[in-house]
Amino acid sequence: MSSENRPESSRSSTGSQSQGTTEDRPQGNRGRSQETNRSQNRVNGVVSTHGEAFITSDIGSPDRQRELSAIVNLDHGTGMSGYVGKMSGMSWLQRVHEYLLGITPLTSPDVGFTYLDYHVVEATSLSYFTDDEDLLKVDEDWVQPNELPLWQMAVVLSEAYFHSLQGAFCFVDRNSFYPELSAAYQRATSGRNLSWDNRKYLAMVNMMWALGAKWLELTRLDLRPAQHLGMSSVSDGHLIYYARARALGLDHRMQLDHPSLPSVQGMGILAFHLMANGSIQRAWNLAGQAIRHATALGLHLRVANETVENIELRNRARVWYSLSRLEILLSEITGRPKCLHGADATVSRTSSALAEDTHQPPPKMDYPVVGVDPGEIWRAFLGENQDVAKAFSGGITPWQQFGPLAHSTAEPQFFTALNLSAISDKIGSELYLSPVDLTWADVQGTVRKLERELAKWEADLSPDLQLSNSGMAEIDPRSNLELELYHCSTKLILYRPFLCEILIDEESQSSMAYNRLCAQKCVYAAIRVVNIMPDHAAIENCLQVLPWWGLLHYVCQAGAILLLELCLNVLHMQTETGNVVMAMRKVLEYLWALSPLSKSAHRAWTMFRLLVEKVTQRYQFDMLTDVPQNAQKPYNWTEEDDELLRRCLLKMMH
Repeated sequence: MSSENRPESSRSSTGSQSQGTTEDRPQGNRGRSQETNRSQNRVNGVVSTHGEAFITSDIGSPDRQRELSAIVNLDHGTGMSGYVGKMSGMSWLQRVHEYLLGITPLTSPDVGFTYLDYHVVEATSLSYFTDDEDLLKVDEDWVQPNELPLWQMAVVLSEAYFHSLQGAFCFVDRNSFYPELSAAYQRATSGRNLSWDNRKYLAMVNMMWALGAKWLELTRLDLRPAQHLGMSSVSDGHLIYYARARALGLDHRMQLDHPSLPSVQGMGILAFHLMANGSIQRAWNLAGQAIRHATALGLHLRVANETVENIELRNRARVWYSLSRLEILLSEITGRPKCLHGADATVSRTSSALAEDTHQPPPKMDYPVVGVDPGEIWRAFLGENQDVAKAFSGGITPWQQFGPLAHSTAEPQFFTALNLSAISDKIGSELYLSPVDLTWADVQGTVRKLERELAKWEADLSPDLQLSNSGMAEIDPRSNLELELYHCSTKLILYRPFLCEILIDEESQSSMAYNRLCAQKCVYAAIRVVNIMPDHAAIENCLQVLPWWGLLHYVCQAGAILLLELCLNVLHMQTETGNVVMAMRKVLEYLWALSPLSKSAHRAWTMFRLLVEKVTQRYQFDMLTDVPQNAQKPYNWTEEDDELLRRCLLKMMH
């Protein structure tokens, strides 16, 4: 590797630490001299003289975890994230760009000074998330809030909602949903005025239908003929249902009102819808407010009253932990601290508390269409399209074993995903957002502890939920896909600090070996993310089986890690350069395919395409053969979007 191509390292020297003056050195423990740190530092109770035991954690990447690179500006509500913390993939792209410019933000150990750090390109300038659609385009004053679709259409939209979440979130219990919806239809035909509680419930239902309609549109399932179900179409458009939800009160009225369970459910689904729309800032705000409302209702607390039915206890727990998982996911995307703490929740997170009660008789269902079960309507709607995954090929996923999409999701999936989210929560709190100054040995010790927790999660994973066994059980195999992608994403976040060139004087051999191993695990996880996905598949089919709401996030996370390794001239993966390059090409392929569907994806494609071009020019990797120069823009792409992207690219080029 030539000197001109060698990136600046995060370097430490025991004799190079800046001493500073009395006036500019922080007071107290943070300003202690290095020799004092050396004499007092202990690792696992034993005094250590190795370099990793007294050098600050900022020797690794990402550095300066609790500092701002620039004053936060949310750009007048365009939807792009403001502060982007070091856990976010957007901050990883920031480091990629600085590597390409031959600049490393930190050239000596950080001794704890707190000031605004200078970066050539702000992480917010590399944010690919933006509002994919103007969700307020349909004025709520122009819709009939109490209008309900045909029962068959309501069932298709409801089933689309449940299937689009793939069991990863349980804001609404499916078994109790249809009897309540049937009662709502009966109230609507009675001609009586709706109470405020009835309006809250219908607002939540319309929000479910908005999300279901959005998924149907993305997957093009809304184009399927539905005359055999007595309908000319299966959807009025997701913006119509969202407008009805607002007209029914799911706006400032419900957000400022005293909370109720339906209003919390509606706000949670809306926050999820905003996240799926690329409106990360808005989703983050609303999810926090929904958690405040849920806390006010005590959803986070165990209920000691034995007269409360099990189904109600389960629904309360599911709503709370769905909000919790959404909050953790948004924290992973933005890098921001969370507004909840796991220790505050006493409601049970066990599988027995969250799973269906098989001893309870199913609720009585008096459907408007007598004798027609919702599952039958959904299967009739899907028709032959149930087995779409059988057309997929490539990667490590056993597509040939996939069963019909009409299968119900796995009951243990939600509980298992929550346990993984809890580990991710610890990674964020203990590794990225830790309130104390850690040495590099402290970071290694924390990672080892979290590795053990992740290994236990892997060992406890039900065989039905393992990717290699997809399709072997009568459950929706998409649960396995979602779970494995999130598993890989968690590994990317855990091992990201090691993905740099770490040089520590007097570092032990075991420490150097562990640094390299963790960096390799990070890159392997990124490669696995793209290997899980099918090769050369139509994107609308992919969105039927992959977690559509987080696909862009997972692809960009993996792409940022692969670019970092390529910027290091595949320092940790010398024998597998070809696999790294092929994985990066597949990232570009997916971003190119997603580009016509999403403004966020088109921004991501353009940024990654430019960064890959710079990496190719500098390190002579063959990654752009047959890769298009441009991608199709979304139908609603505007001149303003072009200008925002142009400014971003100008900053990246200079």
